[in-house]
Amino acid sequence: MLDDEMARRRRWYTYIHLWLGRVFIPLLMVNCGFGLLEAQVSSKWAAVWWSSCGGLVVMYFSVSMMLAIWRRTLRKGLLEIVEDDK
Repeated sequence: MLDDEMARRRRWYTYIHLWLGRVFIPLLMVNCGFGLLEAQVSSKWAAVWWSSCGGLVVMYFSVSMMLAIWRRTLRKGLLEIVEDDK
């Protein structure tokens, strides 16, 4: 296998890195909200922070699902084109 091909393929640690980021980033954002409460900031601002974080998580999940569906549809379309050529 060529070095160029190896560089384009994902390895096991790449998936671990991606999933750890997907898990820890939202948790750390929530932790910032708890930090606001510990700093004696009005709980209103912590609620605003948590709501914003929740909105970001929903947007990320929605875009991820849309991209997954788009990739699956594209892959299926490419397979149909290849099968039609046979």
